[in-house]
Amino acid sequence: MTQTSTTASETIPELSEGPASKWRLALNPVVLAYGAVLLLAAVGGILDRNFLASDHLFTMVNLGAVLGIVAAGQTIVIVTGGIDLSVAGVLTFAQVMTPFWIDGQSGRWPLIIVILGIALLIGAVNAFGVSVLRVQPMIMTLGVGAVISAAVLILTNGSSTGGPPKFLVTTMTRQGALSGLLLMWIVVSIVTYVLLHESSFGRKVFAYGASARTARLAGLRSGTAILGTYCFSAVTAAMAGIALAGYTGSGDFGIGDTYLFPSIGAVVIGGTSIMGGRGNYLGTIAGVLILTVLEAILIVLNIAAAGRQIAEGLAILIILIAYARERRLRQ
Repeated sequence: MTQTSTTASETIPELSEGPASKWRLALNPVVLAYGAVLLLAAVGGILDRNFLASDHLFTMVNLGAVLGIVAAGQTIVIVTGGIDLSVAGVLTFAQVMTPFWIDGQSGRWPLIIVILGIALLIGAVNAFGVSVLRVQPMIMTLGVGAVISAAVLILTNGSSTGGPPKFLVTTMTRQGALSGLLLMWIVVSIVTYVLLHESSFGRKVFAYGASARTARLAGLRSGTAILGTYCFSAVTAAMAGIALAGYTGSGDFGIGDTYLFPSIGAVVIGGTSIMGGRGNYLGTIAGVLILTVLEAILIVLNIAAAGRQIAEGLAILIILIAYARERRLRQ
């Protein structure tokens, strides 16, 4: 258990005095990630003098909030050594079904709770497949995500109609420093950080991610950790979908796919090991900001959507190469 605790704390900078500790702090993945955010922001400021204007900064943060909410659950899943590819389907489900079921009628807002409950059930199905049936997380969550996407098409007959409740639209489209999207991200961030770094649940997650076999031999109930992990990921993805429904005012059947790989990329860029056992949600926040600012820079450069997709694809390839390299080093 001593080894597990050390692994879990590797992402926290050492504050002891001395040149070695200063180098460890400077090379800490979280510190490097936030350094990259500042560097990209400076580049954006050079390219466009309005890039660092308060209104534009708030716009970028609000747009990044949805990704940050999805990445919160993805962070905890990846710390366990797993991955959740069903977040795309869950997000699409919530974003499409919120206006479809509620249809602009404020009296139907409790259906939002129903959507979150269904997301919780989806997370439990993922956890059952991974923990009990021993299906690889990538395969299990990919299959569940495909089923959800198909179910949405069947339920709506392929037509997205209706509208979210007015209070949701008002909250999510509110302008200013503390918009509804940003406020939701802040709340999710606090809950995620406490769960991962300040609770017994988080210690189980890190222990399981570092070595599932060792965790079981130590008497840790891995099933509980996995259940909580995938349920939390599904709920945060649904929350992001509901927030998007209020922000856009309508449903989009392909919206979830645009957040799938960026949510994984933000986690890995922020210093969380895709092999599990090491990570920090503060780093994930930096990863979200990096991707958001990078997207804004590409827009400033008038790069077409196809070009931005190519850049995202290259980023994914780099992540996969890093994943393969780390796997070889661990063997």
